[in-house]
Amino acid sequence: IYKIASISKVIVAIGLLMLYDQKLVDLDRDISFYLDYPVRNPNYPKKKITLRMLLTQTSSIKDNGGLIDGIYKGYYGSNMTDDYIKLEDILNPNSDLYYDSYSDYEPGTNFEYSNLGCGIIACVCEKITKKHFRNYIKEVLLDPLGIDGGFRVNDIKNQENLASHYKFYNNEFHLFRDLESF
Repeated sequence: IYKIASISKVIVAIGLLMLYDQKLVDLDRDISFYLDYPVRNPNYPKKKITLRMLLTQTSSIKDNGGLIDGIYKGYYGSNMTDDYIKLEDILNPNSDLYYDSYSDYEPGTNFEYSNLGCGIIACVCEKITKKHFRNYIKEVLLDPLGIDGGFRVNDIKNQENLASHYKFYNNEFHLFRDLESF
C-alpha cells in the first residue's frame, strides 16, 4: 500500500461526480455558489469559474508556489492546527496570496495543472455532504468497494504492508514511516 499522490485526483473527481449523479451539483454553475464567497480571477472578474473548469484543469486557478502543501483545511477541517491556511484566505481578494493564485488567461480557455483546483473540488464536496472529504470518500466509494485505503494513513487497516516514504530536505533523504508527519 503506498501514497498515490496525484492519482487521488481521480478519486476526488469520482466523489464530485457521485454528487452530480444525485443532481446535487451543477458542473457549469459558478463555484462561488457552493463556497459561499466570490471566487474570481482578478484579470477576468466577470468570468465565472465552474466545477467543470476545475475538473478539466482550465479554471485559471494555479498552485501558489509550495503553498499547496499546507493549505487544505476545508470546511470541516477545524481540528487541524492553526498554521494551516484556509482556502478562502487564498481565494479572497483581500489576501496577500490572492494575485499569485491565478493565471493570466481567461478561465475555461487554457490547460494548467492545479493541485489547488482539486482541493477546491474536495471543499465543494464537503460543503454539500457536510462531512470531512476523507470520511465521505470512505463511506461512498472505498468501503463499498472493499478498498483498504483513504486520505489518511490512520484509515488504513493493513499497515504492515504500507510502503515507506522518503522526503528530500536539507540535501538528504529522510524516511517517514508515519505518513501523518510526511
